[in-house]
Amino acid sequence: MQVQAVVLLYGRWAADWKLKLNAEKCKYFKITLTRDFIESSFSIDGIALENVKSIRDLGVIFDQKLTFADHVNPIVAKSNRALGLLIRTFQSASPRCKLDKQAALAAYNANVRSIIEYCSVIWSGAARCHLVRVERVQHKLLMWLARRTAFDGPSLAYCDLLSACNVSHLGARHAQFDILFLCKLFKGLISSSHLLECFRLHAPTRQTRIATRSLLDVPFARVITVSSGLFVRIPRTVNDFLGFSPSSDIFYDSLWQLKRQILAYSSTVRPTM
Repeated sequence: MQVQAVVLLYGRWAADWKLKLNAEKCKYFKITLTRDFIESSFSIDGIALENVKSIRDLGVIFDQKLTFADHVNPIVAKSNRALGLLIRTFQSASPRCKLDKQAALAAYNANVRSIIEYCSVIWSGAARCHLVRVERVQHKLLMWLARRTAFDGPSLAYCDLLSACNVSHLGARHAQFDILFLCKLFKGLISSSHLLECFRLHAPTRQTRIATRSLLDVPFARVITVSSGLFVRIPRTVNDFLGFSPSSDIFYDSLWQLKRQILAYSSTVRPTM
């Protein structure tokens, strides 16, 4: 009933502002964690809206249970195609010809990692199995670089490849983006009063003997899907960051000052694979 009221309200708003909606192009999408939910139908101007299981919004594909599997699948495929094109571009007729590592990494950051990290603040709370598939794209690049450049790492393990190429794993990058997102939101660089209301400061109900550095309130999450979502994940990550760097002030320090501390904190985040 509430959703139907929103649809009617939206239809009235469009009529008041002389905005004609094409109901045939409109769809409705339901997000729920329950297995059995009540099917319903909605309409605009007497035309029934199509019910879809997933929907794309600003380049991010949402599914009904927010697993982001439908989003990870295409970006893994697209990034693998971009990586394959990059490798073919840097191929040389002579296998003994060594590549410029920095040039190859710059091309990877511009053409492949930009695809992988697009809107990661939204979907980086996906299941570990999905994040591992995304991480493997970067692993393929590092294995290729180890063969075609002057590799001086102790082994071909993923952690050693990251250290030898001076590259951060995607889990560390996701943590950086989460913290910077909240810093920009609190500093007014992201103008959204609705998002600002979703992140609340931690105010303990009573004084305890153990002093905590929990600046933000972490909402209770009963299921993993909610616990890994951005409204629970980001406050938890920021609290961990402030515990790692007590001198940091996300309200007063500039972004340039915070980035140095965030980079140091992200180096402690364990990779997903």
